[in-house]
Amino acid sequence: HTGALASPDVFVDVLAEDADSIRVSTVREAAQVASLVAAFGRRPTGPFLVTSGSGGDCVLAGDWCAEQDIPLATLSATTLDQVHQIVPEAGAGNPIDISPFPFDGSNRQLSVVSEFADDPGVGCVVLMDGWGFESEDTADGRRVRLDPLVTAGQPPRVPVIVDSRMSEWQRDQLVAAGLAVTSDGETIWRSLGHIVRQARAAGTLPDADAPPDAGRAATSGLPETAAGAPARLPELEAFARLRQAGLPMVATESVRTPDEQVRAFRTTGYPRLLQA
Repeated sequence: HTGALASPDVFVDVLAEDADSIRVSTVREAAQVASLVAAFGRRPTGPFLVTSGSGGDCVLAGDWCAEQDIPLATLSATTLDQVHQIVPEAGAGNPIDISPFPFDGSNRQLSVVSEFADDPGVGCVVLMDGWGFESEDTADGRRVRLDPLVTAGQPPRVPVIVDSRMSEWQRDQLVAAGLAVTSDGETIWRSLGHIVRQARAAGTLPDADAPPDAGRAATSGLPETAAGAPARLPELEAFARLRQAGLPMVATESVRTPDEQVRAFRTTGYPRLLQA
């Protein structure tokens, strides 16, 4: 019991943070936070790789990482080449958009996540909107195909967090394989921000040499895929590059709440196009 009914909620949040606690609102949220903490042993040792099959999720994840000061990894050229061989349309920045890919039985989403987890510069992989899990019927019922991410019963080299609304039987199999599973993006980032701060205080995670959004910073040239074609950029970065090139562009903003949306509308005026 936090005493929230007897004092302003913001005070309770501050007290929980000062007491090295992660505040939750529901039993389900408590279970998800416990799953995240258990995945790390509370001590991440390297920067994070965030990926999703949705460009919008990547934009929101980038904002959350910046807000929580979560360090983002820079993928090696070898890893990027491997990823673009699996999903040629994938982005090149971090958070990285790995859509689109077909459900063709090849388990491409987990193939990409496996490449991320094997990169020596990555300390954790966060898969937002993880809906591309293949499954198959067995004599004992349905089974989630986790290969090639989980091979010979061994969990991935680094913690892998999956944020997705899935059935209980799917969630149970992922947890049994050593993955952390949540269904609330905000819970992920508040918890990871807390875990990162504790790891830095303990000296197990060095401070980032670059700002959290460095993975999406402008470069001298467009990144290329293994085939030599330009890789797809996150939408906001693409808009920024077009403006830098002198092309007329409409005002574009990323918002996360209805209040931020109203403020953006009042600032830039109408008409407005809302993409969710």
